[in-house]
Amino acid sequence: MSTTPRQPIQLLSPSIVSLIAAGEVIERPATIVKELLENSLDADATEIQITLEDGGRQRIFVSDNGQGIPAEELELALQQHTTNKLRTTLDFEQLHSYGFRGEALFSIATMSKLTLRSRPQGQELGTEVTVNHGKFGQPAPIGMTPGTQVLVEQIFAKIPARRKFLKSALQERRSILDTVTRLAISVPEVGISVTEENKLLFSAPAEQTLAERLRYIFGEEFANQLWPFEYQTPGVSLMGVLGSPQLARRSQPYQFVIVNRRPVTSPVLITAVREAYGSSLEPKSAPAFVLFLQINPAEVDVNVHPRKETVQWQKESDVIHQVRTTLQNHLNVQYQPVESEPLVVRDSTSEAPFTPFVAKTLPQLHTTLKSSAPQWYQALASREQTILQIHDTYLLTETEQGLMIIDQHAAHERVLYQQFLELFHQQLGQKMTFELSPPKVIHLSPAASALLEEHLETFANIGCQIEPFGDQTFAVRTVPELLKEHNPQKVIESVLEDIQNDVALIGVDQLAHRTLAYLACRSAVKAGDPLTQDQAKVLLEKLQETSFAFSCPHGRPTIRTYTWGEIEKWFARK
Repeated sequence: MSTTPRQPIQLLSPSIVSLIAAGEVIERPATIVKELLENSLDADATEIQITLEDGGRQRIFVSDNGQGIPAEELELALQQHTTNKLRTTLDFEQLHSYGFRGEALFSIATMSKLTLRSRPQGQELGTEVTVNHGKFGQPAPIGMTPGTQVLVEQIFAKIPARRKFLKSALQERRSILDTVTRLAISVPEVGISVTEENKLLFSAPAEQTLAERLRYIFGEEFANQLWPFEYQTPGVSLMGVLGSPQLARRSQPYQFVIVNRRPVTSPVLITAVREAYGSSLEPKSAPAFVLFLQINPAEVDVNVHPRKETVQWQKESDVIHQVRTTLQNHLNVQYQPVESEPLVVRDSTSEAPFTPFVAKTLPQLHTTLKSSAPQWYQALASREQTILQIHDTYLLTETEQGLMIIDQHAAHERVLYQQFLELFHQQLGQKMTFELSPPKVIHLSPAASALLEEHLETFANIGCQIEPFGDQTFAVRTVPELLKEHNPQKVIESVLEDIQNDVALIGVDQLAHRTLAYLACRSAVKAGDPLTQDQAKVLLEKLQETSFAFSCPHGRPTIRTYTWGEIEKWFARK
């Protein structure tokens, strides 16, 4: 029972109410950048420059060439619930702007020191006003070019509880770049740049098409695997690009849903797009796509989230059906799956077939197993049993204790990972690296570029010498001998994706593990690859020699056993 004396119920002070309201809108530096960017876009800016200090934790400066705010409205713009977007409740049904609540500038000014400068076209001078954590200074005239400039400093300085939860400058910078990327894709006609300490982190010139912008941000190789689509009906307009199945990832780094020009998070639309791909994607993989959906504003509610990140549909099932059907029809034309071929374990980036266990071990099918073999394998080996392949994905066989099911892809991943790990440590100890001549130049997304720069030293420690060239471009000069036949960009992108999805600190051992796990996954037999009896037996032989036979390097199970007792219970024999 609590010993704290009960406090009486009372009204919160206006200052605390303001902080609570601001905290719902402004969560971190990236949300400040998002709100200021959207304000610039609402002002019809065609060029927007963002400057950061300490990953946006100390200072954010946003400058645009938009319409500007008249001097007499400048102070009003910084107060709560002031906007030029809404007049009546009917206006909610015709919203075409990013902002409409009149909360962003007020919220930022409550949690920081904010300086707002603005000059409309046709006005000789601009006006400047500073708000220091909610306290207004006096407006003053200032010389400046037409447009608006917002300087945000001392972010969360008077809210220690919020400030201590800020991530490192590197992580906050990465979050800002991800936010900017999403908005930049939604408005390819607007030029946007991000700099920090005179270093250009992101740049997208104005007057681009969607295809040009995606090529500019993600690079030539990515853009060449995109399929454009466009579909018009009286009520809904769909357009964008779909990525080839080769661009699919385990997470969702290349999925962009844009509703009425607003980037949003929409699990139902993401699911609809995934379903449109059908069986052309591996299970749990996420396709790359950009989906622009233009719909009557009265049929979509953007006011259901404090930061307007999600939307609610009036006729959700109709929208989902329209998206899924349209994209399904488009993909049926673009993508024709090939028939399964006999087993060849392929490396996705090498021209030569890669058969790490079949070629070397088939002649030795009946090798006597070591007495130290795992119990599950001794039970299997003591019986000359047929191994049944089910759905070209699972291996089923009888043991002395019952039945055993093996996931062929996960099992082969574990086998290859063990082989790669032993070879990697051998090569690392002998400092065996392969020099790429000429160096391989790779182009990464803004967020991936920032992440790679964080871990350049760690990559170097495993034999990958990578040199930043600027503008999201890097030169890969050396790779471990083990990687010489693989595409460096695909390996690096996959490892960075794993790092981004794991908040744990990354070191040499973890980086090596992620790299080798990627190679094992890409090189292993896949679901759908037929195996002969001999190949299945060799796979199980090799699996029993590994250290952790019951899971793949990513943690998925490889083996599931069912005892005769369990089976007899199923059929009510016990």
